[in-house]
Amino acid sequence: MKGYLLVAGLALMSCKQAPDEPSHARPLGREACVDRWLKAQDLNPYGDPRGTTYAGGNPLFDERTGVSEDRVERVTRKHPEAGRACAVPDGGR
Repeated sequence: MKGYLLVAGLALMSCKQAPDEPSHARPLGREACVDRWLKAQDLNPYGDPRGTTYAGGNPLFDERTGVSEDRVERVTRKHPEAGRACAVPDGGR
């Protein structure tokens, strides 16, 4: 019986932990495709080199104008090839 418990314990230890975010919070469709493209290019979620820092925390909000930009639209505007790879019109328009 000890052998079965040891095997069961090892199997449980090797299981991956569940993700912190609920499945409904994960991006679907166009956003998921763009996220995969960014990862393949080793870019951050905004389409910039990893490690890029931003005044205000992220580049999506322009403090001068008070206008926010959609992340996927920003990425596809900066990287039209991401838009083409994900069948998103250039600039997300």
